[in-house]
Amino acid sequence: MYYGCCEPLEKKIGIVRKIKNVRKISVSPWANIDESADNMGKDYVLSLKSNPAFIAAGVNEKEVRVQIEKALKACRRSGGPLEIILKDVSTISSKLESLDQWNKIVMEMVQS
Repeated sequence: MYYGCCEPLEKKIGIVRKIKNVRKISVSPWANIDESADNMGKDYVLSLKSNPAFIAAGVNEKEVRVQIEKALKACRRSGGPLEIILKDVSTISSKLESLDQWNKIVMEMVQS
């Protein structure tokens, strides 16, 4: 089971642990990634919701890299698995290439 949506859950992981069969926990763009990873440890997949604002008006490569690097470091430190999702994209300013560019940046980062 997967739990979470947009609200930051880093301080509620203890509560989520009481739900049976949870395997993934959502970490929204407004959550503390380090605290989330520390509280989840190896027990859950940290399901990072990348901030869609970073591609809304063209890709902000610097901000994408900062967010993804922080998540990678947090999960490496805690030993937990990481899933990276780009969702809730209501606009990309008619630039479909922004999705490809975001994907290229993230794939490059996770493969290095």
